[in-house]
Amino acid sequence: MLRADGGQTRADLAPRRRSSWVDLALVVVALVLLLRGFGAVVEGSEWWLTGTLVMLLTAATCGMLHTFAVRMATPAGLLAVLLSSTWVFVPGTTVVGIPTPDTFREMYGLLGDAGGVISG
Repeated sequence: MLRADGGQTRADLAPRRRSSWVDLALVVVALVLLLRGFGAVVEGSEWWLTGTLVMLLTAATCGMLHTFAVRMATPAGLLAVLLSSTWVFVPGTTVVGIPTPDTFREMYGLLGDAGGVISG
């Protein structure tokens, strides 16, 4: 029988999904270690924990959806980054956790401030 997915069954895809979870875990560990290295450059140490939590939430969302609904993983990851960044950095601008136009103005302002800090 001809199949659009190249004749693979769910059982054939299981090892590939397991290896993608291993890859995801390795990427998360590498990113945590890399973020930790910025502690000497950036003042304070709380920021890396916050960044790591946002990254883990996004990675978990993408990983879960990649396992069950491959096409939805990327848009859901984008949504997870937007929502988690909003909840962490500008929580007072949301309505029941949903971003508003003020949220985007505040985030744009924070990006400008970050650029000013980086450029010195």
